[in-house]
Amino acid sequence: MTDAGHSELTRRQALAAVGTAAAGAAALGAGVAAARPAGGSDVQDDGNGLIVAGNVRLTVITPRLVRYEYSARRRFENRTTMLAHNRAARSGEYRVTRSGGTLTLETAALTLTCPVGSFDPAAPQVTLKHSGARVRPAWQPDRYVPAVSGMVFLVNAFESWPAQVPPLPPGNLGGWLRCLDGVRDTVNLQPGLLSTHGWFFIDDSQSALIGDGDTPARRAADPQYRDGYLFAYGRDYRQALADLRTLSGAAPMLPRQAFGNWFSRYAPYPDDYYRTSLLPTYRANGASLDVLVVDTDFKSPNTWNGWNWNQRLFPNPARFFRWAHDQDLAVALNIHPSISGDDVQFPLAQRRSGGALKAALTPASRFFSALGKNVKGAFGPTFVWDLTDRRQVDSFMRAHDPLEKQGVDLWWLDWIIDEAYSGIPPQELAADVWIARAYGRRPRMRQTRWPLLARNGASYWDMVGTRPGPWGGHRYTIHFTGDTYATWGTLAMEVKFTHAEGNIAMPYVSHDIGGFKGETDPERYVRWMQFGAFSPIMRIHSQNLQTRRLPWEFTAPYRQAAAEMLRVRSALVPYLYTAGRIAHETGLPMARGMYLHWPHAPHAYRAEHQYLLGEDLLVSPVVKPDGAVQVWFPEGTWVNCFTGIRVTGPTVKRMRMGLSDVPVYARAGATVPVRAAVSPAAATAAPIALRVHAGADGVSRLYHDDGHSHEHRDGAYSWTTMSWNDTDRALTTAVESPTGFGGPTITRVDIVGLGGAPTGVIVDGRPVPDKDWSYDPRSRTASADVVVHPGQTQAGGSDVRA
Repeated sequence: MTDAGHSELTRRQALAAVGTAAAGAAALGAGVAAARPAGGSDVQDDGNGLIVAGNVRLTVITPRLVRYEYSARRRFENRTTMLAHNRAARSGEYRVTRSGGTLTLETAALTLTCPVGSFDPAAPQVTLKHSGARVRPAWQPDRYVPAVSGMVFLVNAFESWPAQVPPLPPGNLGGWLRCLDGVRDTVNLQPGLLSTHGWFFIDDSQSALIGDGDTPARRAADPQYRDGYLFAYGRDYRQALADLRTLSGAAPMLPRQAFGNWFSRYAPYPDDYYRTSLLPTYRANGASLDVLVVDTDFKSPNTWNGWNWNQRLFPNPARFFRWAHDQDLAVALNIHPSISGDDVQFPLAQRRSGGALKAALTPASRFFSALGKNVKGAFGPTFVWDLTDRRQVDSFMRAHDPLEKQGVDLWWLDWIIDEAYSGIPPQELAADVWIARAYGRRPRMRQTRWPLLARNGASYWDMVGTRPGPWGGHRYTIHFTGDTYATWGTLAMEVKFTHAEGNIAMPYVSHDIGGFKGETDPERYVRWMQFGAFSPIMRIHSQNLQTRRLPWEFTAPYRQAAAEMLRVRSALVPYLYTAGRIAHETGLPMARGMYLHWPHAPHAYRAEHQYLLGEDLLVSPVVKPDGAVQVWFPEGTWVNCFTGIRVTGPTVKRMRMGLSDVPVYARAGATVPVRAAVSPAAATAAPIALRVHAGADGVSRLYHDDGHSHEHRDGAYSWTTMSWNDTDRALTTAVESPTGFGGPTITRVDIVGLGGAPTGVIVDGRPVPDKDWSYDPRSRTASADVVVHPGQTQAGGSDVRA
């Protein structure tokens, strides 16, 4: 595919924006200062981060993040890009001077110099204050050839693409891949924001521009125009991610349901399977089922390109949705952005597009038939949309209307083989990210917290996708990582990949738990389920009915060990929901590489198969046969969440875990909120148990709101602070809310990691009767039944002592 057929359209749409500036200056560290000349009358400085001198414009976004633009025509760009979502972000904490033809900018983190009269490919030059190192950006070449074409299917070379990902630059801590399709072992990652060198540069010069609508614009021709972002953070990686959030926007706040158990399988299930078999079996095994992902076989006339229900499987779709919602189930439908020419909706879709839909070169249905998947339905021509054309976007989105009216909650855009495309070259726009944005801007989607479940960061036509990469995708996407093989190597890669994607601001990573392709041996399946239970999204998926992925499809003891992980996941929802809220607010991912908290510890960079989940849990999934695991414990005391055994760090321990043993440890002093009993993840009023991990003082937090609406934006939420005094063995809770929104009811407190049974338990000064508390020596846990009602005022809480 070339962009020749679209160049006229995009050139008409392109508008040159003239940069604005006003005279003024700001003193370093002085905040927003009054406008005044800075180092010469030919420097324009508005005193709040916008500086123009000669052909250069600098924008101080934060003291650690500076935008550099050069334009020989002095025409600077104010419109947003997928990366630069927030053009209003500025900082007044800087000092700027000009000496002759050189402009110098100083902030608390860096000193930047550049010529103002001509473009120097080595400009700007930057001195990093944390190390004294002098660095300079690497600008992307003007020409770009996609590393992998969508036409690779014609030569059966699709699965060769991972080998084409280049090694990471020295020091870079990794970031992303579009997907893990075809991956069987560890592969290279694309770069992320974080580097041990303490800085990172993003060249945004060629990225498409975004106005108010759904049509991107190509930049005006200016062969010397450069636009880049310099991040200087030293080892303060957490602040670097906060700065990226400032520039690129926040990850969405997911509904509470998203953190429960998901089920999917590529098989033609009838609706009564979900009603009479799947959900009852989950509940019989003591686990909640929270999200149903209905794969492509529900469609008609073609199971890949259809836009209507297969009436044999779903005779009454509206009734199916009513049943699902009555059972606190969210339903996702699989969509491929293509439509069969013999679909009854095709004439309307074509008319809405203005007759612009084009026949696909490589219809997916034919490939799947050739590869052994019997795609049902007619095999007429397949048509695709250009999702950068306003009329075609409208045509594509309105094709969803009948299904949405029946009750679908979220969409799984399974965009890997179809040729729906963006009429912008791949070096200017990442098609996956653009399409996710189009969903996010759909009015109906704005009424829900659900984003799109989709691949992220490139396109089918450019699998390696080195630019413009994934930037901005975190605002719209739960990252579906694709159709992986069921191997130990894939499991290990997923663990590494999950926390690495936090380095591109992506907190919500969703793997096919158990692997998609091929049968898995029972031990590996259990280890995959253990990883899934302690990952951002727990979504079981598989290739067909023959690939076992449900615990009760295995024999003992694997059945019991895997089913326990469904129950653990159900219990963890309050903790995970809190971690999601923190990701939304701060830019910190749910799964965090160890270096985010211990940036000066060499072991933190080598421990790539472990991570922190949220603030308090250290997770080290077993990724090798026979239970072998190596865990690095940072300084402090760590308590095994299942056995109560304490480990004092810093230390590295090599252990062999039994089949049911899960290497998850809590910080001593941490209080992990869990569901007191099994209940649907969507349930707002479900009671909470607080699991305190003894061994040190500590403070933890629990976030609570209604779980689904946008009322939290108006203050309808609460934070419960849980403070543990280890000397007194006392837990104090306090609830705060800007609007008086109450916290959840607490009905049990577990104290994990005790050396023996306590002599008693006291709640708010009153002894708890002996019959209402117990001690389990196997897990070193004392448990007490309590009743702590949610605070109804701005401050409320309780005190528990053991």
